[in-house]
Amino acid sequence: NPLNVALTGKGVISAISVTPSSLDFGTVALADSADRTITVSNIGDGDLIIPDDSTYFVGADASEFTIVIGGAPINLAQGQSNQMTIRFKPADTGERDATLRIVSNDTTNNGVFGVPVTATGIAEPDIALNPTSWNYGSVFLNSSAAKTFFVTNEGTAELVVNINGMTLLGEDLDEFDVVDSTGAPFTV
Repeated sequence: NPLNVALTGKGVISAISVTPSSLDFGTVALADSADRTITVSNIGDGDLIIPDDSTYFVGADASEFTIVIGGAPINLAQGQSNQMTIRFKPADTGERDATLRIVSNDTTNNGVFGVPVTATGIAEPDIALNPTSWNYGSVFLNSSAAKTFFVTNEGTAELVVNINGMTLLGEDLDEFDVVDSTGAPFTV
């Protein structure tokens, strides 16, 4: 005798949501880096599984973007979220583009979700003085003493030096003055 048993079930889906859906780091100097955060959420009713090595960057400038916190592996139950911190460190100037790929068991995006990331690397000047200070020693009343500071640029963009933009700091400011012997403004 055949036995008939009625079975019922409910299929579950895993569905990924990422906010924001794209990242723009704005401008970042070559010597600096910037971090931005995205939130990966499971909006399906099954577990969302992002295996090890399944969060990575693709594109011409992919090597300038890294995940510093919250990368794969990630396992999210229904309604759970995970924050991911992404860092941009420019290797060159200009617009930089890549895509963060997140590979998972998501059934609504065929298992691959892309987050476009953009940034602009910029050059910056970096002023340096040599020496960084002078001891003028004893100077007679109503006399003066001159010392020379050399201005150099340790940055990656032109530095324009204008004597009108210089400010002295410290005590007894009225006893010191900047004397222009170079024909400022000048570019270093």
